[in-house]
Amino acid sequence: MSEYNKWNPFPEGDPTNQTSISGDGIDSSLTWKGDKTGEGKMTITGIDPNKKVDVKMEFYKPMTGEGIVHWTTNAKTAFATEMTWDFEQDLTYFNRYFGLMMEAMMGKHFEKGLKNYKAIVETSRIKN
Repeated sequence: MSEYNKWNPFPEGDPTNQTSISGDGIDSSLTWKGDKTGEGKMTITGIDPNKKVDVKMEFYKPMTGEGIVHWTTNAKTAFATEMTWDFEQDLTYFNRYFGLMMEAMMGKHFEKGLKNYKAIVETSRIKN
């Protein structure tokens, strides 16, 4: 989780955001709390090395809910890897309209996070 904290786009623009990291690997977690970011916890539930990381998301404030994040990598060439960031959530019938808005609300954050991650990876490649 400490590495994710380096490219996490959500705290950007929320100076009140505080995070706490516990553990390493599967079952490690990151909790957050901030005026704009709300409050929640994410826990690594699965790791397939060099392929996929699954993360359980728990949201406490401003709304309660749960979901699953998948960070998946796919080697395109010896020097290029594609990474995707997916989010899935079971919504009640009445909350499905909110789900339709999720792409517009979350997509920009996922894109920013992937750009942050890419910059870190490319910088580390240059140093090595």
